[in-house]
Amino acid sequence: MRTPPEVLRVARSMVTDFASIIGEITDRVWRLVPAYPQVVVDRTDLTAQVSDSILNVLVCLIEERAPSAGELESAATNGERRALQGVAHAAIVQSYRNAERSLVDTFLDRCARMQVGAAAARAGQRAIIAVLDQLEGAMLAAYQRMQHRIATRTVLTEPDLMNRLVSGEPIESADLAGLVRSLGLDLDEDTRMVGLALAPVEPAEEGLHDPLAELRHHAVAHLRTETGTAPLSGVVREDSHPPVVVLAVAWDRAPADLAAVLTAGLGQRRIAVAAVGGVGEPRRGLARVGGSCRQAIGAVRVGALRGASRQMLAFTEVLLEVWALRDPRMVVNLQDRYLRPLAGHEHLVDTLRAHLATDLSVPETARRLVVHPNTVIYRLRRIHELTDLDLHRVRDVAQAMLAVGGLDLGISAASHGSAAVEAGG
Repeated sequence: MRTPPEVLRVARSMVTDFASIIGEITDRVWRLVPAYPQVVVDRTDLTAQVSDSILNVLVCLIEERAPSAGELESAATNGERRALQGVAHAAIVQSYRNAERSLVDTFLDRCARMQVGAAAARAGQRAIIAVLDQLEGAMLAAYQRMQHRIATRTVLTEPDLMNRLVSGEPIESADLAGLVRSLGLDLDEDTRMVGLALAPVEPAEEGLHDPLAELRHHAVAHLRTETGTAPLSGVVREDSHPPVVVLAVAWDRAPADLAAVLTAGLGQRRIAVAAVGGVGEPRRGLARVGGSCRQAIGAVRVGALRGASRQMLAFTEVLLEVWALRDPRMVVNLQDRYLRPLAGHEHLVDTLRAHLATDLSVPETARRLVVHPNTVIYRLRRIHELTDLDLHRVRDVAQAMLAVGGLDLGISAASHGSAAVEAGG
């Protein structure tokens, strides 16, 4: 059955105004399909997917034909990619239904404005739905085939990849290359990668069902916009720690610059979820970025214990604190040595903390404590007399920083037991 001429006229007008139509349809899908604003799919990726599908529909309508093999293959590739990204089957179906509803509404509205008869408009509507159904069928069939491969553990998915990288579990190079290729990423063994981690630090605001998912989506979308590259992402869950969002992004500049980019995206005006983040050191190649991700997770845990919010911490800046969290018994041992003798002298502990925080500057310590510099000098002398701590020795400074820093991380003899008591001291 041939397409009525007036329907062809409407379809051609829609191609002419394609950009504005795609914006409207993408807005609708983005707002009404929960999985898209909450998972890994970002707005740019969704716009590209919707554009391809809608343009194919209009071209098929104008050329009075069914989707070609190439168009069906493109839909199938998108289905495979969504399965690898972890998008639920229901979300795939719902996105198509919303796109279909938006496209049909736009088509019928144009038919009314261009005075197309009701019978012709219904014929055009049926043709649009028929083409969309074929594209959706190809996408869902490929999605289901990929889901079967995932279930039988014959293919690596993006969330699984991030968990395995962080755990240090070996990954076959062929599996890694296959996932990178399927996701359409431009990565090789020499690509400079940086690991990132993010975790919510406050209760979720009303209306946010899954702050981790929202945080993951926002970070992916923000990084893709700012860097031009889609990061890999996932959620790492460990029994003894709260879950964290972990990302791996190609980055050829200083990690501090990447931290600044993501810090800007954590502002209250950008995302409702209050979070703290960590940045690891660069690695060459995706297979090696797991170490950077683990560093970033360590920095996040330090930031959370410090009460940090909406900021990124570099692993190199909190290295001692990360070390302290990994070996709290060692920290308690140092506290027994340097802080237990100061029990009952809180002003001395405060002075030591401030002096270490100001890079051993007497004037800055005095300013921070609102006391005379001579008072600081007297207190430091008293600390030395009670603990034998010599802040002119690098080793003593490092050990004192671990002891005092441990208090800020909640590490103490009260929480972990006294090393001196266990040793019989």
